[in-house]
Amino acid sequence: MKIQRPNSINVNNPYQRQLQHDETQGKKTYSDQVKISKEALQLQESNQIAKERLEYVNDIKKLVDSGDDKVDHEQVVQKMLNFWGKGT
Repeated sequence: MKIQRPNSINVNNPYQRQLQHDETQGKKTYSDQVKISKEALQLQESNQIAKERLEYVNDIKKLVDSGDDKVDHEQVVQKMLNFWGKGT
């Protein structure tokens, strides 16, 4: 035996009501916007740090390729020991 609530015939699903409401008003479209300050635009355009770093890396590459680079092995070992927590 099925028991129905009173006035259950006229009750609409709330989701259906929302759909009907959206269809009658039309859909609104939203888009994301990003605003970049003038200072940020200048930093992007200048990119001076990247240029200096590239020059520095190229200079090191030239030294390594030519064999003129001098590495202080004692200093390298000391820095490794300090990094791993065993330095004095």
